[in-house]
Amino acid sequence: MSFYCTGSIAEADFPAILEQRKLLVPGSRSAMGRKVFQWFDRQGLQPNILGEFDDVALMKAFARYHKDAIFLAPSLYVEEVEKDFSLQLIGDIEELREEYYVIFAERMIQHPAVKNVCDADFTDLFL
Repeated sequence: MSFYCTGSIAEADFPAILEQRKLLVPGSRSAMGRKVFQWFDRQGLQPNILGEFDDVALMKAFARYHKDAIFLAPSLYVEEVEKDFSLQLIGDIEELREEYYVIFAERMIQHPAVKNVCDADFTDLFL
């Protein structure tokens, strides 16, 4: 996971900059939100939270119009939105990772597209 800003920040001291700017973060009731707030505690940070979001698209919209705010997104995110607007990387947090689980009854998979997804190897994508 990484912190980004749509505005420009000159020479940011990471993670101290997270206390100086307003933050857009995942909701505290989500798994990632809990991880982020625990990371803030371990770092001894008291961030100024502008908003908590359970919807990434809504957080993206807020980030676009609040150029002074910093937001958290997957590190791969920059490639997805680079064509829409420019992002400045503020800092990476290697220990914060999103986790995805798929639970299914193997005998119930009949649709070929679902079978292809289940058989695919995503280890290189989510390192």
